[in-house]
Amino acid sequence: MTESPLLIPVSTGIPEPGESYGWGRLIGASLPLAAAELAPRLDAPLLVLAEDPRGADQLEADIRYFLDPEIEVRHFVEWETLPWDSFSPHQDSISQRLSVLADLPRLGRAVVIASAPTLLQRLPPVEYVAARSLRLRRGQTLRRDEFFDSLTAAGYLRVPQVREHGEFAVRGSLLDIFPMGSNEPVRIDFFDDDIESLRAFSPETQLSGERLEET
Repeated sequence: MTESPLLIPVSTGIPEPGESYGWGRLIGASLPLAAAELAPRLDAPLLVLAEDPRGADQLEADIRYFLDPEIEVRHFVEWETLPWDSFSPHQDSISQRLSVLADLPRLGRAVVIASAPTLLQRLPPVEYVAARSLRLRRGQTLRRDEFFDSLTAAGYLRVPQVREHGEFAVRGSLLDIFPMGSNEPVRIDFFDDDIESLRAFSPETQLSGERLEET
């Protein structure tokens, strides 16, 4: 973002909760520029709505161009399915939506982008998402059999080799899992029921990467 605002004067006050304020005729790149100038002034996420999914994709790209890289930009994506479709949304879409919902309570200055039709759909309560978020740390104790059963009950698919979100594989003391909402899968090495190590790994090559303290 430029140091000298181009659209919103520094003297412009931020509306209080329950108040409204508007800028007219934000045409072309002026809308993402206005969002990029407003977001750093808020202590909570700025929600930017687009008319449709295609517009949301364009807004995300434009806002990232203007915005300070230190401020998060999150896209609450659409399902990309119709109500009468006989198939479920893609796992990546589910994962991305869950990631945004799980992170919302901790977000400070950030921009959340969504299409207007997406917000017409019902969403689970914050407490429901928080209670079902997977948090793992090195040294943590997990009863493995119970943990595997809980993954299956939550809809995870047990496979020989993990490649996509929502899958897990067990090989001796190793558990590979691609958590929903995570950018990469995790390889867990157990010593009995204790997590001895956590590593990210590549779903393409299956090679372990850096050690993690928690995920």
